[in-house]
Amino acid sequence: AVDGEEFIDDLGRDNGIEAVVLPGETEAELAFTGASLDVEDDPVVLDIGGGSTEVMRRLDNGEVRAVSLEIGASRATERWLRSDPPTPREIANVYQEAQWAFKRIGFTFSAGGSLVTAAAETADEAAKRRLVGVAGTVTTLACLDAGLQEYDAEVLHLRTLTLEGVRGLVEHLGSLTVKERAALPCMQRGRAPVIVGGAVILLAAMETLGYEELTVSERDLLDGLVLRAASEPSRTGPTVPT
Repeated sequence: AVDGEEFIDDLGRDNGIEAVVLPGETEAELAFTGASLDVEDDPVVLDIGGGSTEVMRRLDNGEVRAVSLEIGASRATERWLRSDPPTPREIANVYQEAQWAFKRIGFTFSAGGSLVTAAAETADEAAKRRLVGVAGTVTTLACLDAGLQEYDAEVLHLRTLTLEGVRGLVEHLGSLTVKERAALPCMQRGRAPVIVGGAVILLAAMETLGYEELTVSERDLLDGLVLRAASEPSRTGPTVPT
């Protein structure tokens, strides 16, 4: 925003706190730390947003590698899904765009990928890598897959969402109108119009990067911030990031 810096300064002054804008690298590291907090092994974290999708993992040197792809649930819906319900061709267009985006990063973030070579990894190393999904698209799909009548974060946290389950959700949700999707349990207000686009992006991610399963996480950037604050006791006063 044109007045972004002024807004942040006013926010901090009005609330008596230190308000800062996190650099992209810091945001990615904190989001990864939060999402992978109670996930074992070597997770690849997938965050499907409205306008973009972020993919993150920690490299061998400890650095968090994050890539932002210009495809998200809202953006894909606006670009491709014009019918209600969407046509198979429209859904295929979302899938193809998402597939193209994930193919570009597959070497680093795939189920058996590596910054060196996939062939250099042992079978055990490849088997340890798991895909972890965060944010509304993933948690809503997990809620529908679980058959819950209302959202329950404790039930969904660390729940497994299979590739076959995601395929079924894409097919089912894609056959419904926006009004019909809005009436489903677990569907937050405003998510029904974009959930098909988000589900297709998730399907493309799993198929393109080679994951048969995804672990759902309710943890995110805020959990990473708490961990950072706990590890830096010398810091005084709360910080509100944006």
